[in-house]
Amino acid sequence: MRYGKEIGKKPITDKFIWAACIDCGKERWVRWRQGQPQFLKCPSCAHKGLRTNPDTQFGGIRGYRTKPGSENHNWKGGRTNFSGYIAIKLQPDDFFYSMAFCNGYVFEHRLVMAKHLGRNLHRWEIVHHKGTKYPSGSMENRSDNRLENLLIIVTGSNSNLHSGKVICPYCKKEFRVR
Repeated sequence: MRYGKEIGKKPITDKFIWAACIDCGKERWVRWRQGQPQFLKCPSCAHKGLRTNPDTQFGGIRGYRTKPGSENHNWKGGRTNFSGYIAIKLQPDDFFYSMAFCNGYVFEHRLVMAKHLGRNLHRWEIVHHKGTKYPSGSMENRSDNRLENLLIIVTGSNSNLHSGKVICPYCKKEFRVR
């Protein structure tokens, strides 16, 4: 056992011990805390497999192991707020999972419209909120995902939408909005 100042480690007043990693056997100086080595594994073995382990959710914060989904202490039922839009967590075996982002979340308004149509939405299909306002009347309520408040349009029709007219991508009929 040596002090940090003797071996060039900081803090210089802490005690260190020469110990071997329990996985690979690599020897290194380890801080001695409360009668035992602070870390039993070397840094490379301690971080090995954290990002690819199925027990972790996206590698966790700074690579620490976290429990996935409903087993996590911070789980809120798979619903989250993203810039005013509600996002829903989907499981990989869900029919609508192909619409999800890489983290498994999909916007609720797109999911509601896809379930109504009975198919996955294409990338170029936009689900637009017709314009319900908050009770204060300040701005559009992005969390109002009732089917009667949603409108599906194709990319490029969004500029027409704000002028008050939309062409349906399926029946090609023009109709007015608002």
